This record gives sequence, C-alpha cells and structure tokens, in this order.
Amino acid sequence: MSPLRWFRRHATWMLIIFGVVLMAIFGLGPVFDQMTQGFQSTGGLADDPVIIKYRDGDITRSKLDELQRNHYATRRFLGALVEQAAKQCEAKDVQYSPLAAMVQPLSRADNQDVIDEQMLVRKLLADRAEDEGVVVSDGMIDDYLSLMAGQAEFAPRDWKQINKLVNQRIPMTVIRKHLGLELKTMQMQQYASVGIPLNPIPTEAVELYARANNRIECEVVPVSVEEYVSKVTEQPGDAELRALYEEGKYEYADVGMQTPGFKVPRKVNVQYFVGEMGTFLDNEMAKLTDAQVAAEYEKLVAAEDPMVVEIVPQAEPEGFDLDLSDDEPAKEESSEAKTEPSDADANVDVKADVPVLSMPEAETTEPAVPDPEKLLKDVPAETKPADGLKVTPAEEGAGSGSDQSVLVRGTKSQFASFVQEEEPASEESSATETTAAETTTPGTTQEGGSDVGGIGDMQLSDETAGPSTGEATKKTQIKPLADVADDIRRRLAIATAFSKKNEAIKRAMISMQTYQNQVLRWETSRESEKTESSKPEMPDFDAIAKDNGLVFRESGMMLNSELAETDIGRVFIDVETITPQGPVRTGIQLSANKIFLDFDRVEVLIPQVLDDNLTRNSYVYWLAEKEDVRIPEFDEAKPEIIKYWKHQQAVELARKAAEQIAAKAKSEGKKLTELYPDTAAPTGEFTWFRPGRNATATYGMPFGIDNPGEEFMSTAFSLEENGTGVAANQARSKVYAIQRTTPAASVSELGQEYLEQQFFRFKRVPTDVMGAAQYYAQELEYDWRDEFVKSMELKRMK
Repeated sequence: MSPLRWFRRHATWMLIIFGVVLMAIFGLGPVFDQMTQGFQSTGGLADDPVIIKYRDGDITRSKLDELQRNHYATRRFLGALVEQAAKQCEAKDVQYSPLAAMVQPLSRADNQDVIDEQMLVRKLLADRAEDEGVVVSDGMIDDYLSLMAGQAEFAPRDWKQINKLVNQRIPMTVIRKHLGLELKTMQMQQYASVGIPLNPIPTEAVELYARANNRIECEVVPVSVEEYVSKVTEQPGDAELRALYEEGKYEYADVGMQTPGFKVPRKVNVQYFVGEMGTFLDNEMAKLTDAQVAAEYEKLVAAEDPMVVEIVPQAEPEGFDLDLSDDEPAKEESSEAKTEPSDADANVDVKADVPVLSMPEAETTEPAVPDPEKLLKDVPAETKPADGLKVTPAEEGAGSGSDQSVLVRGTKSQFASFVQEEEPASEESSATETTAAETTTPGTTQEGGSDVGGIGDMQLSDETAGPSTGEATKKTQIKPLADVADDIRRRLAIATAFSKKNEAIKRAMISMQTYQNQVLRWETSRESEKTESSKPEMPDFDAIAKDNGLVFRESGMMLNSELAETDIGRVFIDVETITPQGPVRTGIQLSANKIFLDFDRVEVLIPQVLDDNLTRNSYVYWLAEKEDVRIPEFDEAKPEIIKYWKHQQAVELARKAAEQIAAKAKSEGKKLTELYPDTAAPTGEFTWFRPGRNATATYGMPFGIDNPGEEFMSTAFSLEENGTGVAANQARSKVYAIQRTTPAASVSELGQEYLEQQFFRFKRVPTDVMGAAQYYAQELEYDWRDEFVKSMELKRMK
C-alpha cells in the first residue's frame, strides 16, 4: 500500500491534531512564558513573599519590583521622546515646548522601603481612580504622547523606535500599560488638589505678606529634652506598652520620636581595604635622595618654574601721591593755587585744577621704573609732580605760570606698580626710556590723540613703558632649596605613589574575588559535599593588607546614618542617569546611600572598588553581613517602646521647665538675658518665612534655634512686646522659653499699597506671598496623602 494513500485517508484527523497543537502554542504560549519568567525572576513562589498588605489586598516583592522597573523604563522613554522632539523642532527652527506634564519620578531616598511605599501608593491611587470611573484609553495615551512631543510630529512606529533606544528589553506595550497607570495617578492627584487654592485671595495675601516680611527679635532659653529623660521615674504598664507596639510595629522611628516606630531597618556590616594616598606618597618621598631633589631643583630654576621663583613685593615709592579724594581741605588748597590761564593755553582742554590720571590695564610684566630726574630735566621746578611721573607741556613754548598747562603723565608700568617700592632702573633701561620721551611730540599721544582728558579716558604714553621685548620684568628671586625641598619631593613622587596605590588595590581585589569564587563554588556544590570542613577558609585580611601597604577595617552592623559617619560611607560619588547618548552625571550622593540602595542587588562577599576624588584614597569593599527589614516581636521591641514612652514624658517635663522660666520673666518684668545670662541668647531679627528652593518658602532662621517649626513661629509672632511663651522645635529635641523684645508689627502702609497694586493693577501675586502660599498648599497635599495611606491600612510584612 502506498504511503500517500495512508496520508490521504487520515488527512482530516491530522489537520485537526495540527490545528489543536497550533492553538495551544499560540494561545497558551504567552501564559507559559510569563509563568516561566516569573519563576526565573523570583526563584518560585516560595522566594516571592508578600511584603506589604493593605486594606484591599497585598503585593509581592516581584510585583513591586516589576512596577518600579516599568516606572523607570517609562521615564526613560519619555525623556528620550522629549529629546528627539527637541531635535526635530531645532531642525525646523521652531521652539520646542511640551504641552503635557511629565510623569514625576519616584523621590530619591536612601531607604528601599520608602521607594517601595511611593510606588505602592501610586498603584493604589490608580486603583482608586478606576473605582471613581476614570478610564485611560489607548487614544488618550496617544494624545498624551503627542502633547509631550509639542510641535514635533511622531507616528506610533516612531515611538517604538525611540523606546528601543533606551529600553531594549521592555516593549512599547508594557510602556503604554504603565503609562496608563501613571496617568490615572496624576488624575487622582488633581482631584485631591481641587480644594487647594492655587493663588491666595487678597485677605490671605496680606497675612502671608506679613509672615514673609515682618521681622521680630526674641530672646530664648533652650531646655534640652534629653536632660529630662533620666528624671522620668514612672514606669508604663504592660497594656500601654502593647498598645504602643501595635501602633508602631510597622513604622520606622522618626526624628524626635513624634510618633511610635519600632520596625527594625536594614543594617550592613562592611569589610574593606583602604589604600591611603598619603601613606603611599610618604613612602615614595622617603625613597628620593637629596641628590635627586637637588638635580630637579636646578631644572626648575633654569625653567623659572613658579615652584622655585617668587615675586618680591615692593612698597609704594616715596612722594607718589595718587590721593584724588574730594576732601574739602584739598579743594581749598587747589583753589588758592589756581591762576588764570595764559594765551598759550587758550586752546588746551583742561578739566580740573588737579592733575588727571588714568589707571592702565594690568600687564603680565612690569618694566623698571625710569629715573625721574632724566624724565623731568626740561620741566620747570615749580611744575614738577611727584617722583616717577612725567610732565609734558601742552604746547611748544607753553609757559610755566599756569599749572593747568601741563599734563601729569605716567608710564603703564608706573601706574600698575604705584603701590610697589621704587627701584632704581638700569642705565640701559633709563637711557631707552629717556630717548623715547624726547622723541614724543608734545601735546599728543603716540596715536595722535590729545594728552589731556578725563580720568576715565586719558591715554598713557606707551613710548615710556620701557622696551617691548620684555627685558624689564617684575623683580623676582629664587627660593632656597630648603624651602621647596618637600614640594619637589612630592612632585617627583606623586605619580609613582598613585600608580603603586592602584596596583595594591588591584591585588587586594583579586584576592577577594578568589575567595568569593571559592565560597560560591562551595555553596553550589552537592549537599553531600557541602560540609563545614570543606568550606573555604576565610583569608587573613590583615596579612593581605600588610603585604600590599593597605589598611583593613570592618564597620560592624550599622544603619545607613551610622555608616555615613565612617570613612567608607562618606565618600561622594556621582549619580548617573541613562539617556540615549549614554550615562549622564546628574548629581552626587554619599557612598553609604549607594551601599544601602544596592542592598537587594549585591550579594554578600562580592567586592567592589570605590575611589575618593577628594582624598584620592581607594577602597575595596564588600558586604560581610546584611540584615533586612523586619518586624520585631514585642519582647524584642520592648526596650525601644519604653525609650519612646520615656521620651514623651521628658518632652512634657522640659515644657514645664520652660514654662516656669517664661513665667518668671513675665512676673518680674525682666529680660531673659538678665535672669539667665549663661543660657539665654538673642535670636536676632528673623521672619516667619524666607525664600526656599523651587519658589517655595521655608521657615526663617532665628539665631540659636535648632530646626524651628510651625509651633515656634506661631508662638513667637503671636506674642506682644516683652510677652513670653513656650514652644518646641520641629524635632522636639528642645523646648524654648521665648520672650519677644520688639513691638508688634503689621503690614505697613507701603506694604499695603504694594499689595493693592500687585493684585488689582498688575493682576499678579507677589513672589514672597506665592512662596508662602505654596508652602501651605504643599503641606495640605502631604496631609491628604498621609490620610490616604492611613485609610488604606498599609502594613509591611517584611
């Protein structure tokens, strides 16, 4: 039987089977692909725990990471779109201006929990927008992208190409989906800001203007809260402690312990080698011999290097008086000496009875001062000026009877060095300058202009400035070898020291990488082979450091703020943003922040190199241990709960002490500085608000007040003259007894008129008023967000 007959007989069933297989591949393939990617990225469901629970559900680590990746990818795409649109507009000679608001970035933070919460809040706001009926269709996304492009024109295929420039692994469909989430969030935020006025009304503007401009002075006595913690003798009950624990177990402790927070933040133990540039430089300098230093010194002297050559400071020449002040005695003396001009001077344009001088441009070299006797040999004695100046007759045959018929003139070098000490010129220089002076046409400059003019427009004679070949220079002297020997050694040794430091860091890096690879192979070996005895032995880090001229250090388990106080944590490093043209430096941050931001990405024992551009030190560091965020049990958190409770009691005790101080000043009618001279201090003048960043006002800066806040400002400005009050600072670390020492002030008539003109004539809000209004509007937005988060009952599980 022919095989073809068999195929023809079963063709129908074969087509059915092939059709089912194709449907399974194309229909269920993406589902299996997503499941596979999920397991690959998270290592299975067991490694993808729920990290945050909220009122309507929960979210896993992988889902939150996906949202953050899509957010950053969307921001990169929009940035590339704006850049391409700007280039297209520039080619068309059109000004680019986007017509829609950019998606705002997640606020930069050194704590991953803060970034997680920001992203989750955006998702929850988008969900709430959907519940309120907000829909973002594909057409709306297209409209938004067109508005972001401004005057540029792009087709959907262009958007895909732009996205490929910055997001090679994230397709445009994912970008569009996340953009819909961001647009819903923005719409919900706009709903929330509807009740917040954009501009203050006139009556509010008067109050805000006063807060931004009225100045007061106070005297304060600070009372430290910390001093009263030990004076708290009461003990809280177990029920009260447990209530505080339930309130704050999912929150971090804040500055000033204003709200309970007992969640344990991340901690790391950093081990590191440090190559100190100073040590390597000292070692290389010590290797240089005196003969090498002396030989280099001779080379520098021959080259007139600034390291070994210095300019000798010169004093002002005697009799060189350039005092052109308008003192009355000088005017009277000049008036008495004034005489009638002669006929020969009739056509000479003279300005004043005081010689007119003009300061020259600064020169890099200064000719020697010519001999004044040779320059002034033909000038009558009664008209000779101070030494070092030259007098040129206004005309041939000008008489000596009028001191207005002569012009006091100086060479450029003389005017530039009139504050230096006069040095006798060499015979060759003096002869050259005298010859030049004798060949000058009286009454004219070298360019043919008049010698006589105002102090700002008189031209100086270049012919008396000395030789133009640079024979006459500033007086210099050679520094002794003993004075510059250390500098020469440092110059000779620094390149070698820098190279050897880098080589030592490289060897330490290789040693640590070798150990890390050994540990990795041991961890991935079969369970039967993975025993403690087979575990790679930790290298002797101190010995490695000693062999390479380095120093080994270990931080111990530290918080971010604690690590920032160490040498490895306070290095400033660049913050880079990925653009279509590559990484672009957009700011700086502390290395401690980077270490904690890389907490999830960088595993234990993976070495990294860090260079300090300020000290030129280099580091090889790795995480020896790391402890993730966790929720402590009640017994573990109990000491922190008691500490928080005692701090609240200490604040009240400090407030009572400040109230007693204020009451004493009020009852005795005395100043705080009189009653408490050792602790009281004046604040100086200050305003409620002062200009801040981004046109938003911030609190004023009274002297001696740590972090003043709304409570301090409202108390101080509500007092009458010599009135007293009590207020804590914003961190609640101190409570102040306050006494106002200036009278109460209101908006002045001038300020009232200014506001009326701004509002009703120019139809605008003054900048200082707008800054204060924006501050309160911002506070309202923060309060609304906090209330929203509280209503969603967020609880971090890890």
